[in-house]
Amino acid sequence: MAMSKLDSSEVCLTLPADDKKLRELVDFLKSDMEKHNVLPKKQFNMISAAEEVFVNISNYAYDGTGHVEVTSFVQEATYYVRFADEGKQYNPLEHEDPDITLELKDRPIGGLGIFLAKKLSDKISYAYENGKNMLTIGVDL
Repeated sequence: MAMSKLDSSEVCLTLPADDKKLRELVDFLKSDMEKHNVLPKKQFNMISAAEEVFVNISNYAYDGTGHVEVTSFVQEATYYVRFADEGKQYNPLEHEDPDITLELKDRPIGGLGIFLAKKLSDKISYAYENGKNMLTIGVDL
């Protein structure tokens, strides 16, 4: 785990893309959100969404090992977390949301994690820059 401070509110944590590192991600986010006075309900939403994103990157971005850069920052009354990975280019926001009205047995596998991230966050965006997938989620302060 490597952590660095980028500007007055920006902090970056680099983790192996391994869902065994989920606890480190959650601890990092909890501590950082406390510093920025993020409300408890918004903290819950951010952590839940971040867990889904991190697990998806861990399970699907790389054919082998890789890393995830997790950067938090505050901008215009929103607390953001950006996930950057050098895995396969993939924009999860381009895919249709799963039909949650179907019976569980009738639903295709996949898509529920990003669906939850979208529902739990106030803002979400994707970019592919310099060989990196960058998914950013935000909760309003």
